[in-house]
Amino acid sequence: MNGTHLENQRLYMIRKDEYQKYADCIRMEQMSAPEISELFEDEKFHNWYKRKYLMPNPYFRKLLKKNLDE
Repeated sequence: MNGTHLENQRLYMIRKDEYQKYADCIRMEQMSAPEISELFEDEKFHNWYKRKYLMPNPYFRKLLKKNLDE
């Protein structure tokens, strides 16, 4: 034991061909918050999910910026 908290952490790696399956489960509320948090430990999956579902599309960002500038 080296005294770090990382010893008990499990690294979660999701295959890219499974991203959509997990995203569908998240969006249909079939997973608990701790399960989702564990999935998001995979940085590549987390970034993919954010880009696909949480970030507005470029057209919307442009309109939003325009409205905020007025």
